[in-house]
Amino acid sequence: MAALLSACGGGGGGGDSPAPAPPSPPTSSTCAAPAPNPALGVNPGPVPSPPAPSGAFVIVGTATYDFVPTNSTGRGLDYAGTTPRPIRGATVQLLDGANNVLATTTTSETGSYGFGLPSAQPVRVRVRAEIRRSGSPNGDRNFTVLDNTASNALYVLDSAPLTPAAGSNTVNLNAASGWGGSSYTGTRSAGPFAILDVAYAAQTKVASADPTVTLAPLQLYWSPNNQPAVGSSGGPDFPAGLIGTSFFTSSGSTRSLYLLGAANTDTDEYDSHVVAHELGHYLQSALSRDDSPGGAHSTQDELDLRLAFSEGWGNAWSGMALGSPLYTDSQGSGQAAGFAINVGTPPGAGDRGAYSESSSQYLLWTLHQDPAVGFTPIYSSMRGLAAAPTFTTLYSFAAQLKTALASAAASITSLWAGQQIVAQDACGSGESNAGANASNLPVYKDYGATAGVVQNYCVNTSSDPDNDGNKLGRHVYVRFALSGARTITATRSGGSFTGASDPDLVLVRSDGSRSFANAETTPTQALVTTLPAGTHVLGLEDFNLEAPANTPATSCFNLTVN
Repeated sequence: MAALLSACGGGGGGGDSPAPAPPSPPTSSTCAAPAPNPALGVNPGPVPSPPAPSGAFVIVGTATYDFVPTNSTGRGLDYAGTTPRPIRGATVQLLDGANNVLATTTTSETGSYGFGLPSAQPVRVRVRAEIRRSGSPNGDRNFTVLDNTASNALYVLDSAPLTPAAGSNTVNLNAASGWGGSSYTGTRSAGPFAILDVAYAAQTKVASADPTVTLAPLQLYWSPNNQPAVGSSGGPDFPAGLIGTSFFTSSGSTRSLYLLGAANTDTDEYDSHVVAHELGHYLQSALSRDDSPGGAHSTQDELDLRLAFSEGWGNAWSGMALGSPLYTDSQGSGQAAGFAINVGTPPGAGDRGAYSESSSQYLLWTLHQDPAVGFTPIYSSMRGLAAAPTFTTLYSFAAQLKTALASAAASITSLWAGQQIVAQDACGSGESNAGANASNLPVYKDYGATAGVVQNYCVNTSSDPDNDGNKLGRHVYVRFALSGARTITATRSGGSFTGASDPDLVLVRSDGSRSFANAETTPTQALVTTLPAGTHVLGLEDFNLEAPANTPATSCFNLTVN
């Protein structure tokens, strides 16, 4: 039966306290092995088929979408290989002639659904581009695919109207790709459901380790109008489809994912690994913690350690969720170009380290493929990072994993060493791989034990000639053991950079909670906070630091914790 795509609205300080006595000097407690996480369950298996509908008038069918695979080169789409795939776990509604909802169900693992009616009347079937589940012992889900260029309307797939005959009536629905042979000539109905199916695969993978987990709501925005350009303000203009790139973002409890859809430029609805990568960032935000500064990145870059881990996780996770190490991204005219990365291929000797996205993705994928490890310990270790008292890096992940798999600690250390990473503890103590600048080591600098002591720290652009602000050395990590009401102050003290300085601070307390001080202020930044007992870590950067004419520059600060 003919089906068409339409859209419907929706979707979318504490008080003063006496100064405590000076604590003992920082110890290795911040970097000690974390407590083990509890067992997380077993794979619950596929979603069962819904019960057979009952009634004098029955409507059954299957909902599918056109899937366009990657071509043989892994660098473009193969429209000749288009095949139907089931729409899994989606909401299905039976609507009357006035659009009232008569009944609601969910598609099965094979895309099947069914309704029963006591009497004949004009109806139509609607498949909504959403996965919703609540009140279930298996955990809540709320994923919706919305059109940011159409008032955030939810994508739906409707059947033609029908009046069922007595007995069984078959109504199959298919969301078409819209491809006309050499270009898109029809409505690209399949796009939202291709995206939704990656979300289904992602939540199924998570459930294989944690069947009862509740996942925070996620809004996935896609439109054929979404293009790699920005608005007049220099940032995204979502209603106009000027999103810049595909990305994940969160603000408070709202988590959103934006995906490109501009034909002949960059479309991502069939780039399943790209969608899964962004879902990896969502999962790290919703279930763990992501300290990444974000920004531009690529292989061969010496990245801030938090960014390297976050992006490597996203790439490796896409392979875990989709069962393939080949990360592909189609682009260009006819979506026939693009690039491919095999996360299972070890990076070259010049691209190894805790600052390497390539090392991160390779290590995580290798662990997943090891029968002695698999996904559950990886998932458990990622969950453990939520309360970690250090920044989220390959060091802190390794510390969590060694706790989950104590018997494999030596093997994990050896695997990390093969990527030129010393993983003695969550702080990377003893690391010898400094990247482009020896001043990047040690990974965490010690502040000292006495409140009010001035310490000097510098950041540099040795690995950041393009001034992206997120490369190795652009942030310095400092740890200290002071508690109570404190004011942390960073004041410009010099360096080769002569421009106006803008220090920014991010604090991770001993309980894993965070605070930020990133107001546009020159040349001093202050963070007023209350610190629990234990060792805390601080990240310091100069937002304005730039490397003139590709000449490395430094910016230095006096740091005090009063």
